[in-house]
Amino acid sequence: MEATNEMFAPAQRRNNPESKSSKKRKWREIEAILDQRNLNKELEDIDLFNQLDTSTSH
Repeated sequence: MEATNEMFAPAQRRNNPESKSSKKRKWREIEAILDQRNLNKELEDIDLFNQLDTSTSH
């Protein structure tokens, strides 16, 4: 049983940095979406006569 644990332990350590970078990338994507949402809300608040097009075409 210990040999099995030792076989899988290095693989988990190698995947850990990839997992961290993947989580960081996902958080950056979430932050970008939230920033865009906040920007659109601010533009809507500023645009008193609905003259600005704040719709996203993504």
